[in-house]
Amino acid sequence: MHQQRSTENAILIGAGTALADNPSLTTRNWKGTHPFRFVLANKKELPKNLNIFQSPNPAQILDIPLSDIKTVLQELYKKDIQSVIVEGGSKTLQAFIDTELWDEAHIYTSENTLFHSGVKAPELDNQQLKNHFNIKGDTLRIYQRL
Repeated sequence: MHQQRSTENAILIGAGTALADNPSLTTRNWKGTHPFRFVLANKKELPKNLNIFQSPNPAQILDIPLSDIKTVLQELYKKDIQSVIVEGGSKTLQAFIDTELWDEAHIYTSENTLFHSGVKAPELDNQQLKNHFNIKGDTLRIYQRL
């Protein structure tokens, strides 16, 4: 995942992921450029001590409703962002899927039984398996939108 982050301009998450997971969204385990970090949130929702607001490249807040994904992408384009990984939770991911504003989906799965519960994964429609890889016992499947 960290390697892939180093190849993209930006990473985008929603407020729920920022609060629940407190991710760093960096390439800390891989040499490469850290992507710009963005979070869809109201500025008052998020405490400034979250990892995404720390260096390098503190996250920028996009105060745009999740129902307006087209505007989110227009704002990123205005900031000269040409590629973005959406690492958000199921609501953020599903918003991109439902509006068909995605090109590829990278789905990692594991046989690791450490995780017993979680949030239901988004549902992909109109997709085709492009490639798959085994990575240290995990599987990465790459789908493209038809």
